[in-house]
Amino acid sequence: MACPAPARLRAGFELLAELEALCARWSALRMTARERAALEALHAAMAPMVRDGDRAGYREANRRFHALLYEGAHNPSLAEVALATHRQLAPFRGAQFEAPSRLARSHAEHAAVVAALLRADAEAAADAMRRHIFFSGASWESLAGGAAFLQAGN
Repeated sequence: MACPAPARLRAGFELLAELEALCARWSALRMTARERAALEALHAAMAPMVRDGDRAGYREANRRFHALLYEGAHNPSLAEVALATHRQLAPFRGAQFEAPSRLARSHAEHAAVVAALLRADAEAAADAMRRHIFFSGASWESLAGGAAFLQAGN
């Protein structure tokens, strides 16, 4: 797969951050008790993957985690756009887990999202998700050696 221009990639992560923040916001308000329990259980199941350095398992669980948020928003149009954007960025998002300690940081970022969702705190959920996507993009940039280049606006 060809790497998109840095500005295009940065724009994709900015878009995904806002789309997923919307999903988290609506999920905090609309998720059923069963959906919240499923998200919480998945998050707990990811802890051993972090501990054991199971990057492949974590990647798949991470995909499911985000899918649960898309579904939990109960807005099919938003879910469709978020999923399409997520898929476009998947090769770059997946690479982030090769960075040292990214699994642990991602899991901690997910914990903030889950905690906000369980409190039904829509703004905190949106803020936590926005930060999570920002850090996943920054991790990829750092891993790719292009952080300074991307920050310079090229």
